Amino acid sequence: MIQIVTKKFLLNKYQIWFPQKPILRNSFKIAVYLRCKKKYFTFAFIREEHFTILININQSEDSIFKQFAPNTRNEIRRAEKEGVIFNLLENNINNINLFVEFYNKFTRLKNLKEIKNDILLNSMKSLIITSATMDNKENIIANPLVMHVYIMDNEEKRAVLMFSASLFRAEEFNDIKHIIGNANRFLHFKDMLYFKSLGLSYYDFGGYAMSKDSQDLKNINFFKKSFGGNIVKEYDYYSFLYFLGKKIMKIF
Repeated sequence: MIQIVTKKFLLNKYQIWFPQKPILRNSFKIAVYLRCKKKYFTFAFIREEHFTILININQSEDSIFKQFAPNTRNEIRRAEKEGVIFNLLENNINNINLFVEFYNKFTRLKNLKEIKNDILLNSMKSLIITSATMDNKENIIANPLVMHVYIMDNEEKRAVLMFSASLFRAEEFNDIKHIIGNANRFLHFKDMLYFKSLGLSYYDFGGYAMSKDSQDLKNINFFKKSFGGNIVKEYDYYSFLYFLGKKIMKIF
């Protein structure tokens, strides 16, 4: 179990990952219990279903690769031929700030909510940051191409993708867009192999949209499913204060 505590308007905000069940005494706090395996009936918390794709990485590298869609395998091979490189970033404040800056450029391109570095700083012990760069002597492509951030739980033997970003939409040239797209698939695969080397069993894509209301969600689902794995249902439990704050932030 992982607990992340951040400040919101001078109040503590709690995120508890992979708990057995929500704790009643925390129902009066700004707290959320994420990825409970069981469905509990409780009046103290608001329960929401959460779907994600889990990939079993407790198998051979070849077996992991073979479960990918043919196009995904080809794009990973192409990225390797193009000189894309896997990087494991040291877990420190400088690299967290680097990712936040990179991610917020990505959010502005997609009109999404920007993030602050507090949640990453407060989960630093459980955080993994990776990137894909290119051995590019002519410097025609900016580095990094893609960045991923994970939260990792050794007890659960599971790594969860928290944030993924690329500047795909900022590029004008289709050939560079293809390189970035290939690099993203390459990085997911290399991340899986890295977590496998640590003894983890599951790679979690961070979510799967069951209600496909937009083309963007359909595209993201299609991308994730191209790596194989299984769709899994779990449960998140929100205290009333956390849930209210979540709704207010969504409005504004």
